[in-house]
Amino acid sequence: MSLPPDRLAAALAMAQLTMVAPALEGSYAGGTAATLGLTLLLVAQDAATWAERQARESDGAAALLAEAGAAVPDGHDARLAALDALLAATGEPARVRRILDFYVAISEAAAVTPPPIP
Repeated sequence: MSLPPDRLAAALAMAQLTMVAPALEGSYAGGTAATLGLTLLLVAQDAATWAERQARESDGAAALLAEAGAAVPDGHDARLAALDALLAATGEPARVRRILDFYVAISEAAAVTPPPIP
């Protein structure tokens, strides 16, 4: 049996929250167990959406660079670095606004919301 990382983290989190934390409830160790379980749920949520988010970020950065007539490098990190350089170099308020709106959108997409604790 092989689970993807997001499913494995979610399974570990649920075991932590449903078996370990309740057994230690009312103690410092129980609070720590619950915190670890919740953290694992957040990691699982992030892992489940990471590849898709990264692809959207890369495509969005490429579109903004192409729109400005700038070279579009290969790779996610290179594209974001080129977009940073474009932001620093441009004096066009509308372009600055589009780039900053893009940064806000990718930041919001990366936010994880704690799920309800069982």
